[in-house]
Amino acid sequence: PSKNMTPLELDYGWINVQCDEDDTLITSKSCSADRYNTANTAVCSSDEQLAVKCFDKKWALETTLSINNNGKMTCAVKMVKDDEVLNIKKRGFSVVFGGSFLDDLNEERQKAFDFEVKPKVTKKSFKAKASDFMDDMYFGYWCEVSSGETKIGYAFKAKAFDRDCTKPEDGEDNNSN
Repeated sequence: PSKNMTPLELDYGWINVQCDEDDTLITSKSCSADRYNTANTAVCSSDEQLAVKCFDKKWALETTLSINNNGKMTCAVKMVKDDEVLNIKKRGFSVVFGGSFLDDLNEERQKAFDFEVKPKVTKKSFKAKASDFMDDMYFGYWCEVSSGETKIGYAFKAKAFDRDCTKPEDGEDNNSN
């Protein structure tokens, strides 16, 4: 968070909430509560205001995939909020690497890779040795990052193909029409 933040000048929130029944509406007859900034009530501190202000801000998320010539795949995840970069290693995120291919009906399919060695997690990325999965049947590779059951990031990297999206035959010029 920025060190130059100033407290909000908003009239919001309730304190001293007490309900006699399981009501969800604070203004019902069976509940009593005080508004912030009214006589004899505490005003929330600047830290509490910051928490309320930042609650609806989402993390900015960017997921990228890179593959080197040896088949090492790196799924980089950058999450930023208020100039704070999230360390993904400490968050329990998981990753699935896979490839995309066309089936016999020429429809796109995806296959998740089952690695013998679990992908390595660093502060900013997931890494896996995928040389066993570098196959001509795949037209591209992908990674999907999740937090529990929730998908939070996806990146796709296509192979280099000619204009018709077919792999060039040996000896063919990629620049020909």
